[in-house]
Amino acid sequence: MTLPIFIHASNRIRMAFLCGIAFFLGYTIPNHFHLFEPNLLPLTSWDTAVPFMPWTVFIYTSEYILFVSAYFLFSNEINRNKYIWAYFGVLFTGMLFFVFWPTTYPRGEFPIPPDTHWFTAKVFLTLRTIDNPSNCFPSMHVACCYLTAFAYLPKNESRLKFWIYFIWSTLVGLSTLPTKQHYVVDVVGGILLAVAGYYVFFKKVQYLPAAEYFRRLSFVRRHNQS
Repeated sequence: MTLPIFIHASNRIRMAFLCGIAFFLGYTIPNHFHLFEPNLLPLTSWDTAVPFMPWTVFIYTSEYILFVSAYFLFSNEINRNKYIWAYFGVLFTGMLFFVFWPTTYPRGEFPIPPDTHWFTAKVFLTLRTIDNPSNCFPSMHVACCYLTAFAYLPKNESRLKFWIYFIWSTLVGLSTLPTKQHYVVDVVGGILLAVAGYYVFFKKVQYLPAAEYFRRLSFVRRHNQS
């Protein structure tokens, strides 16, 4: 499988906006429109052992800073392209689960405590308003954050950046439990999806400059038509 390198220094900012819109729509549409009724999963002893801690919402929502910073901090342009393609692949795989096997979380069992700081409560209520309690398995928070860390594993990237994003991703992944956004199984599924996404798009897929990719694609089409 071969994919085009479509992000370069001159269009990096513009492509960041376009990719951001695509990712937002790819997650939000199946989050609010379902072909099937989302199913509750049983709460395991691990799920119930984690207390509801509203303040962890600030760790949970820090993923957006993580994604944007990682996108711009790559040393190698090809790795930036691999990251975006891997992100698309992971998101598409998640969408298949969200569309055909949607799961949901019993948020109603965890009302925000009345003694919660007003700002924390405001942020939490905003999150719960925007993000429906579906799209649970696998956790896109976990999958995309760990994928971001793995994207810095190539030798031509900074080892320090890898560890920063790995630790950050772990904190975000853990925060999905005390925010009562995800089940433990969602976290496991997200990690496995991140590993698969990294393996496929960083190890198996070949990449070509966009002009060369489409030139070859056009040649193949003309050859098949002749």
